Amino acid sequence: MSGKLVYSSNYPHRPPHRFSERGTYIVTCGTYNKERFFKNDELLKHLTVSMLDFAVEYGWILQAWSVLSNHYHFVAESKSPSNLPGFIRRLHAVTALKANRFDNIQGRKVWWNYWESEIDSYDDWLSRVHYVNQNPVKHGIVAHAVNYPYCSASWLEMKASREFIKTLDCFDIGEIDVMDDY
Repeated sequence: MSGKLVYSSNYPHRPPHRFSERGTYIVTCGTYNKERFFKNDELLKHLTVSMLDFAVEYGWILQAWSVLSNHYHFVAESKSPSNLPGFIRRLHAVTALKANRFDNIQGRKVWWNYWESEIDSYDDWLSRVHYVNQNPVKHGIVAHAVNYPYCSASWLEMKASREFIKTLDCFDIGEIDVMDDY
């Protein structure tokens, strides 16, 4: 051994971001030290609206989203997924600034990292959409996801067929491997 420190590109605190030419992804991001920086309706609404707006701006079609006080998930499709780092960077800059202004703190680190994985089958997509929509229930925030205003569950209930909703409900979110230890 040479004594030189070798860095792996797969360092676990800096996950590799690999993209295909076009695809659908699940994205998860957590706050620094899992702090609940987005602790009220004003901040949660700002984070949600910013996510929705920047998704459009960067050409991502959101299919499910869930925003909580210390993390978020979304499922989205893009023709140019390589712009995800720019989308996330912009989202984090704008929302960190708002959270820090709200708490009257300058320069505090708000976001930690994000993880994405490409969804490669219809069943995987269904399970991820269901998981993201049910995330507020999983974390004990609400009994029914449709009652949580910062996720796509109520939007999906309005837009999707009853059969589709029943299909989603067949998936057990406890069996899905998603970074979500918040």
